[in-house]
Amino acid sequence: MSSISEIAKQYNFSASAIRYYESQELIKIPRDESGQRFFDPKTKERILLLV
Repeated sequence: MSSISEIAKQYNFSASAIRYYESQELIKIPRDESGQRFFDPKTKERILLLV
């Protein structure tokens, strides 16, 4: 499972931008049982559209 910082680095996008877009409900990032974000393929696709 990738962390938000790993995903941000992978897509050359800041982690704070990902959090912002999530807060604005432009992307929905699923979370696991412990509350950690889970970046599934659909979520990664959506992030690419925002970049």
